[in-house]
Amino acid sequence: MKIITSKPTKIVLAVSTALTLLTAAGVQAQSSLLEEVIVTAQKREQNAQDLSIAVSAFSGDQLKELGVTRASQLADYTAGVQINMEYGNAPTFTIRGINVNDFGAGTAPAATVYVDGIVKASNINSGPQLFDLERVEILKGPQGTLWGKNTTGGAVSVITRKPTREVEGYVQVGYGAYDTVELEGAVGGPITDSLSARLSIQSISSDGAYETVTFPGQPTPGTVGIDGTADSRTQFLGKVDPEPGDMQTLAVRAQFLWELDDVEVLGILHHATDKGDNPPTTSLFNDPNPYDEKTSAEFLSPRNSTFSGASLQVDWSLSDSTKLVSITGYDYFDRDEGIDTIGFNSIPAETAFTQIYLQEFSQFTQELRLESETGDLFWLVGAFYADSELNQNDDDHYSIGYFTAPFNYRFSHENTTQSVFANAEYALSESVSFIAGLRYDDEQRDQPFYKLWFVGGPDTPTGEAGSLVFTDNQQALGGLPVPDQEYTTDGVSYRVGFDWRASDDMLLYYSHSKGFKSGGFRSDAATSNGELTAFNDEEVLSHEVGMKWDASDSLRINLALFNYDYQDPQQRVPTEVPPFGQLSTMTNLDSADVTGFEAEVLWAPVSGLELGASVSLLDTEISDSSRPAVDGNELAFAPDTAYTAFGRYEASVGNGLLGSLQVNVSHTGDHYLTVFNDDFEKQSYTLVGMSAGVRSEALGWSVSLYGQNLSNEIYATNYFGDGGVFISQPRLYGVRLSYDF
Repeated sequence: MKIITSKPTKIVLAVSTALTLLTAAGVQAQSSLLEEVIVTAQKREQNAQDLSIAVSAFSGDQLKELGVTRASQLADYTAGVQINMEYGNAPTFTIRGINVNDFGAGTAPAATVYVDGIVKASNINSGPQLFDLERVEILKGPQGTLWGKNTTGGAVSVITRKPTREVEGYVQVGYGAYDTVELEGAVGGPITDSLSARLSIQSISSDGAYETVTFPGQPTPGTVGIDGTADSRTQFLGKVDPEPGDMQTLAVRAQFLWELDDVEVLGILHHATDKGDNPPTTSLFNDPNPYDEKTSAEFLSPRNSTFSGASLQVDWSLSDSTKLVSITGYDYFDRDEGIDTIGFNSIPAETAFTQIYLQEFSQFTQELRLESETGDLFWLVGAFYADSELNQNDDDHYSIGYFTAPFNYRFSHENTTQSVFANAEYALSESVSFIAGLRYDDEQRDQPFYKLWFVGGPDTPTGEAGSLVFTDNQQALGGLPVPDQEYTTDGVSYRVGFDWRASDDMLLYYSHSKGFKSGGFRSDAATSNGELTAFNDEEVLSHEVGMKWDASDSLRINLALFNYDYQDPQQRVPTEVPPFGQLSTMTNLDSADVTGFEAEVLWAPVSGLELGASVSLLDTEISDSSRPAVDGNELAFAPDTAYTAFGRYEASVGNGLLGSLQVNVSHTGDHYLTVFNDDFEKQSYTLVGMSAGVRSEALGWSVSLYGQNLSNEIYATNYFGDGGVFISQPRLYGVRLSYDF
């Protein structure tokens, strides 16, 4: 018998369950996961339990204890968060159903990643930098006041481990399934009386975790001739890796910290390379079983992308209560990768859709803040500037592909943002505080060039005589004028809220905020000048009430209830784009309503045993009278229910050694891949992980066995049209050895 409960009933049941757990706890115990985590979510150091926003925070030591080595694993311990790895290596966060659901390099995420205070403005440029961490903070709900535009869903702040005045570091090696080899380490310490440094490095390599097969109705590899007019990189050559999905990343980070009397200067340099195969795609229509590791690869685009950058943070103490902070950053990536589909009717690559992206992205940012804390008042004022460019328009950077004939397109995007902001927290009494913040953003986005054509010869980046031009923003085509290729906008973000310290251990809060995400231009294929029109801004108006309660040294429970008025959501919508067929393209819906509840519980019933659980209940509904096919539907990647649970036990096993055993389960309930909510795209999945280890605190070494996705669940991580999807990583297991010094 299937019991269907309404949304309010689900919320009541969840609250009742959480409170039952709370009242049932009677044994006092200390827990490392219950220790306070100091965060900077509000641009100053605070205990995460003292913040009047929903934030999931993990220290670097906690991440190591939980065995988290990849960004996607954070979702296993976080309510209301999904993390998909675009192109295998770039984490894209969906927080409370708010996402941009796009894998284009020119699209800004709705939950933006910041690494050491530097915004990662593109969807794909943060992956190889998530190692040797001090902590990770996942801030839920609009964060526009302090974190800027494009944080309508939330913000993810990654803080790397800084140099110290003591010589210390670690080395970690691992080996696992698919010949996965992990090497990671860091060393740091003082150089002079005022200068310290830290060098961190990570290398990951693996063979492919997937299997290439021939689906029913497909020609045998090598039996179909090669089209001599097509670029060789998009051709089916009959020699395909039987186990696609190889991985090869190398990342290096160097940090220098100068500590003077009143000034602290932190300089960071980082560089990473990302090679191997792009992860395969599959078809929900043509694959007899799309949710397995068997795919039909027709060509494999070797990935050869680089990421580099530098940042400089200066903290200048003007007095005991006032500080000036400057953060300057530069980021650059050069992208070389692509996608491979099996076509729309189980046909080979010559008539399927294949595409390779050759792009470069550069970004300069500058933030300046003046902060002061005196007595009952903390305030800050600041300014922010960003200038970025996405280039896919020269002899080294363009996009090629094959669909019925070779095609090629080029474009470039230029963005400039200027912002001013202010925030204040004032204690009205010993137990009640008032918070208010305001931000103004002014932005200009330009698309100075866009052109798509079917080319007339092999390896033709610029086209030849006889090439068919489909769209060109330099001239009117097909009777359609060129839309305005300059998009200017401004927007206001704000937050007001109240904290009530009901007791020393309980914080109750209310928060109302507005988030703003700027519009812009698509970074996918357009075949008509009319499709070059920019999409518009989106806004989220949020109301949230919550409770944070450390009921005892052994029990913590956090609750949040929220409602979003989501205006002009930016979503990828499957659209017919002749002659390509159905492609998912970026556009605006009218509005959506989002209501949800979250609960997180940590409990240490006896010494050495830690239990944790979280639940997320979410209800989303789209309102769009101009699109009957989506009106009343749910948002994409917005599961109605999701939960995580884990248990960890650690105890002495003799000879000064500690043994540990951990099990974690995460379930993502029914959700759709697009706003069309078609039955074929509906999915849910459950992931199970385990680990066991032994460590010596005195000697600093540890060894652990781990298994991830032990149930071997394969699911879709994104959708690009006509049933084509990116798929997730299969089962992974291995062993890790580490040594801290």
